[in-house]
Amino acid sequence: MKKRLWVKTTALTMAAILGAVTMAGCSSSGGTKSAPETKAAVPSAEENHADAGASDFPEMTIKLGHGSAPADDDPYHILATNFKKNVEEATGGKVTIEIFPSGQLGGEMDSYEGLGMGTVDMCIATGNIFGLYNNKTTIMDMPFFLEDEAAAEKLLDSTMVAGLLEELSQTTGAVHLGWGSGGFRNIFNNIRPINTPADLSGVKLRVPETTIFVDTFSALGANVTPMTYSETYTGIQQKTIDGIEVPVGNGYTVGFYEVCKYLSMTRHFYNALSISISQNLYDKMTPELQQVLRDAAVKAGQDQRLAVAENEGKQLEAMKEAGIQVNDIADIEEFRKLVKPIYENYKNNISAEIYEEAVNLLGIDE
Repeated sequence: MKKRLWVKTTALTMAAILGAVTMAGCSSSGGTKSAPETKAAVPSAEENHADAGASDFPEMTIKLGHGSAPADDDPYHILATNFKKNVEEATGGKVTIEIFPSGQLGGEMDSYEGLGMGTVDMCIATGNIFGLYNNKTTIMDMPFFLEDEAAAEKLLDSTMVAGLLEELSQTTGAVHLGWGSGGFRNIFNNIRPINTPADLSGVKLRVPETTIFVDTFSALGANVTPMTYSETYTGIQQKTIDGIEVPVGNGYTVGFYEVCKYLSMTRHFYNALSISISQNLYDKMTPELQQVLRDAAVKAGQDQRLAVAENEGKQLEAMKEAGIQVNDIADIEEFRKLVKPIYENYKNNISAEIYEEAVNLLGIDE
């Protein structure tokens, strides 16, 4: 059996600030509305900051943590190593990025909050925790809202989301530098293949304890079961729970396919990965070095998204060969109908303006 990863992750607290969170049963099958391009300006991937010269950068080491496996095909680790390479090349080795995988700098919540306290330099955090600090950012985590990677990139790279992240930094003391992809989340379980929402009835499913996740899977009929991520593999093995919802990459590198019979490609949430830096550290840097880090993060994310998409196909095949049964979903609209109240709560209680802008941006026909 493949060695499984123990990721030290704090269970996310129930987010009272999110209200009922999330968003309504929209069809993202491509609508008739015009979709205005609101993409944020992305620095050239080829920019090497040659004008500044390596000698102009101070010698320093920046610690970058993430909560996943130090594997060549792990989405978090690919993003981290891409960023490291880009920064060290752009600064002529003056600035070194030291990577701490597997939660060595703390669980995801701990390390992200450490950015604001100045106890952590940098981390890669899943975007779904951002709603705990600024509930408008939950627009990135609407269930069954993003049709594919292209739609996810269009939303995440938009000026709208860039503005929300600026607001977020004022609350958290963490500066977002760039996005990578964790892929879409799917359901691993031992009870039955999930083809319709009815198939989730009674399934004891571990989900993050954020309101958006709990409300979504409660609406779909699952038995939502709290459990820390690091205990989930053993929990499934010992039949304390029936399954977990994670992206393909995590399911493969952690080894959930070793203890689950079924993988259903529900693609219910998109796992956006943010490279973030402590505001305290960032503010001490020269504008030139700040730009190096931003460009390095954007380039790292662009390359990582391609690698994750390529790896997902290989990982799926490897899991199938190992014996897990994989199924696609014939009619995702059945799932969308059940989460419609979540969409309405978002629109009514959080930000109708952000909701409408996202719908128009993505060309969703309601």
